Amino acid sequence: MPQADIAPTIMMICMFGVIAVAIMARHQHRMALLLHGKPQVNDQLEQRVFALESEVHRLRQALNDSIIANDQSPLSKPTTVIDTPPPMPRQQT
Repeated sequence: MPQADIAPTIMMICMFGVIAVAIMARHQHRMALLLHGKPQVNDQLEQRVFALESEVHRLRQALNDSIIANDQSPLSKPTTVIDTPPPMPRQQT
C-alpha cells in the first residue's frame, strides 16, 4: 500500500477515535454526577422521612392520650339491669 492510501485511513481512525473518546468522557462525567450528586438528594429525603416519622409518632401519642383520657373503667359506671324486655314491633294489618 502506498502512503497516500494509508493517510486517509489513519485520519478516519483518529477522527472516529476522538469522537468515541468524547462520547465516553461525557458518559463518565454524567455517571459521576449521578453517583456523587445522590447523597444530597438522599440527605433531603432522609430529613423529610425523619420529620414524617416524628409527626406520626406525635399523632399516635396524642391519639393514645385522648383514648386514655376518654376511657372509663367499667367499675366507675353504675350498672343498671333492665328486667323488662324491649317492646315488640307493631305488626301491619
